[in-house]
Amino acid sequence: MPLPKGRGCIFVQEEAILTKLKFLKAGLIASAAGALALAAACGDSEPVIQTVVVTQAPVIQTVIVTQAPVVQTVVVKETVEVPVAAAPTQAPTATPVPSTFDLPAPKTPAGNLTWAWGVIGPGPGLNSAQSPEIALSWGITELFFRQSATNPVEPWLATEWTLAPDLSKVTIKFRDGVQFHKGFGEMTAADVAWSLNDTNAAVTPTSIHGQAGDYAPLFKAAVAIDKNTMEIPLTAYDVRFASYFMNQAGDGFGIFSKKAFDEKGADYMKANIIATGPYEVTQWTQQDRVVVKALATHWDKAAQAKEIRMLHVPEAQSRVAMMLTGEADLAPLATKDLIDLAKKGYIVSGTGRSFHLSVPMAGNYWETTHAVTGAALDLSGLFNNNLPWQGNPTNQADLDQAKLVRNALARALDRDTIVKQSYASVATPLYIGSFFPSDPNWNDKWKVPYDPTAAAKMLDDAGYKAAANGIRFSMPLFGQSDNQLFSEASEIVAGEWRKIGIDVQVLHYAYAVFRPTAVRRSNTTPVVMTCRQNNGGAPWDWPRLEEYTSLTRGGFGCHMELPFALETYRLVSKEPDPKKRIEANNKLADYWYDQMLEIGIASVPDAVAYNPKAIKSWNMRPGIFFNVNSPENIVLAR
Repeated sequence: MPLPKGRGCIFVQEEAILTKLKFLKAGLIASAAGALALAAACGDSEPVIQTVVVTQAPVIQTVIVTQAPVVQTVVVKETVEVPVAAAPTQAPTATPVPSTFDLPAPKTPAGNLTWAWGVIGPGPGLNSAQSPEIALSWGITELFFRQSATNPVEPWLATEWTLAPDLSKVTIKFRDGVQFHKGFGEMTAADVAWSLNDTNAAVTPTSIHGQAGDYAPLFKAAVAIDKNTMEIPLTAYDVRFASYFMNQAGDGFGIFSKKAFDEKGADYMKANIIATGPYEVTQWTQQDRVVVKALATHWDKAAQAKEIRMLHVPEAQSRVAMMLTGEADLAPLATKDLIDLAKKGYIVSGTGRSFHLSVPMAGNYWETTHAVTGAALDLSGLFNNNLPWQGNPTNQADLDQAKLVRNALARALDRDTIVKQSYASVATPLYIGSFFPSDPNWNDKWKVPYDPTAAAKMLDDAGYKAAANGIRFSMPLFGQSDNQLFSEASEIVAGEWRKIGIDVQVLHYAYAVFRPTAVRRSNTTPVVMTCRQNNGGAPWDWPRLEEYTSLTRGGFGCHMELPFALETYRLVSKEPDPKKRIEANNKLADYWYDQMLEIGIASVPDAVAYNPKAIKSWNMRPGIFFNVNSPENIVLAR
């Protein structure tokens, strides 16, 4: 295809890169339904940029009853429809366009890799001590299932699973011959049960794992039935059991050696990760580095890269500099930096995950009893400060006033301009958190117009008229200092809201300092972040917003607790009919739009760039929670 007249090569290259990043954003809901080929040309050459198979429709996988379990097959003893995110044939990879930039020679020894990662947090090998979920994406830990191009619930450590007809328990069988690191022997069902129970706050109340509160309303204590079989009694069944909670694509837990714990104790486990993945940790130093080495043999696949160093490089420009000099072979970067490196010939790749940025309007704790225990919730002191965005559930006038304020704030965001100027038009507007306009079930009635005049009138009507200095009220906004995307987005939002007279004070500090307030349900400061469904997105019929209820108390909560969200979650999580799940979630979207409790900003692709002189190719699996996975699939360039 020849170049149209009047269009320069640089323009075409950038347009192709932007389009590829848009496909990366859509990767989570891509499936084999059609192909789109992109090409760019300079002079007479016609290099193919990328072929991506993509559609916008989520898929419902039906797991059919079988009477005779088959090894390597998911087995369910009744017909259960399991909603999953449709998987692309391959996680989209942006092929470099022609460039005059001379890519640097890698400085890491051949056979090894260096990643300029960002923030390196703590790395305990004990789930209750907050073992890092990212170990799952770095090839260190493994879980029950994973996604492939054709199967969103592909067996991994599990070979079969059976759901009881009355939804009271799940029985899982695990494969033979899986070995723990450092010579701690073969993995058994007892190891899996112990690891899950150590994670689950319902079994281990002291657990501070990321899924402690997520698992608590779902699972009772898991029990090993024999060497390879485990049962999980269910408090409640959630249709995402196999496609999210126990899947590499989601945010699971680490399966660690119980033998190591019994013989060495908790302190040893906190300092050592004894898992089963193709990579074994040789060093994990917070705010410094993680070093992993490939096992010589592995039950699934031995990795080609013999050692990978993940370095703590929180400054974005330092990561870019390391890529340009060859000191780093891979780095997660902001959209503008990914575009720039792709134009220079670097590969942009990912799992299809996006950040759906929103502002949860914190402090709206409206539930009065614990959803799991039934105990009365202590809300004393939460409503003493009369915060403009926070409605007191005992005062209808206050609820109405706060709703008006939140709707005003939502209409003061110029999303189209934000997407164009801050994210190079690669991102797309997000109007309400947890519900995505790219989904075919989206209804434009949930679009929030940019209307600062209407926003000002709403604030006036709510009683917050501008003073002589133009200020209506002051408002803190948390912008996580150790996440570049969140930090920058918080400043963007603050700038928009200052235009309508809100004195926004952006608070930049580390997430580790902030997180305890989310666990305690004491935070009343609005936050720029991504909560559960906003970490990559989810099919429309999936249960959602459980982290906006008291169900997950004991673990992370998204700064509010809402009776209607709880009611809808309970209905959808056990409803076998996907059409009825969609209908219920549509009503939840209506409520979300009306109350404006989670103000949407933008959906931004989350990807990495790597040097093709170091990495020839990397076939990642589709994912929701992390931007990389399956490093054992890396093919080295040298």
